[in-house]
Amino acid sequence: MSNLGQYVLPDGTLDDRNIWQREILYRGMNGKRVERFFVSPEQSYVFKPLTNDASEDREIWAYQHILHSFPKIYPELLASSGLGSGAQSWTIFEDLGLLHHEYSLQHALKVVKEMARWHSVPTSYLSEAPSIGPKPPIEQIASELLQRIDDVPAVMQQMGVSHRFLEDVQLVAEGQAFTEKKVLCHGDLHLGNYAVTSSGQLYILDWEHAHLNLPLWDLYHLIDMSHPLFPKQMTSVQRESILNGYLEQVAVQSSGSTYVHNRDAFKLDYYRFAAVFSLWMLLLIQGDLRQEKALWPKDKLLAQWEETSLSLTECLGRLDEYKTKYNYIDKSVNL
Repeated sequence: MSNLGQYVLPDGTLDDRNIWQREILYRGMNGKRVERFFVSPEQSYVFKPLTNDASEDREIWAYQHILHSFPKIYPELLASSGLGSGAQSWTIFEDLGLLHHEYSLQHALKVVKEMARWHSVPTSYLSEAPSIGPKPPIEQIASELLQRIDDVPAVMQQMGVSHRFLEDVQLVAEGQAFTEKKVLCHGDLHLGNYAVTSSGQLYILDWEHAHLNLPLWDLYHLIDMSHPLFPKQMTSVQRESILNGYLEQVAVQSSGSTYVHNRDAFKLDYYRFAAVFSLWMLLLIQGDLRQEKALWPKDKLLAQWEETSLSLTECLGRLDEYKTKYNYIDKSVNL
């Protein structure tokens, strides 16, 4: 393979002098462009600069320390600027071709199968893993909801949500809600960050937000996190299927630990986590809708509001059901 670094300038941008053609795939939060570039009509690669200043070196770290031991569920990293390159850092990946991001239960079940694998990475490999993701920890999210006590009731009333849910928010904010240990999380596993190729191969993309967190973090992003550019329709039946699929795979990875016997306790935790996160997301979307020049088109934001609102409503309904069950089962949930 030729030296792919020859196509990148010292400032971390592509060098047009050596490139046949370029095609923008998307722009990062900092405005930098992820591009497909051709060095000839037959050979192309994907160039990715640092797209989020807070995620410096994370993706390279994940490839060097974790992903190399996994089945090929990720695009191959062919070249990089190396660790410590700062704002000029860059990576070059194999070009997977046309990717499909349409939601399906079948694809989501494939994702949780792999998710259970990376959640089972031994902690001895994770001593250098970041501890902060692209959004605040769930306890901070709950605290922010309590601090915005004047805004939250209006949203809850608009949705017909009981004020009793604030007790759950308080529980999360105090750090008393969840008992699982921290695991390696992808960090941003919404529908735009996993895809299927034309041949049906699943790939998990964009590992720059990998960090230690509750397993619920990845599950929420897969199941109930909304995105204005990647809408999906999740149902209560599908949500339960994905959670069951994850628990089954955790049992396989852990050789049948008692964790799988506490499914109701785990699901109670998931629905509480999801409800808190979705309520926080609604406030964020509401703020975006009020801006004259939002990052996303207004029609996309309104659709995201509807998707998140439905998620919150369904998760609160299931939360009440599992609270009733939870009165009769063992509280301990261990990974």
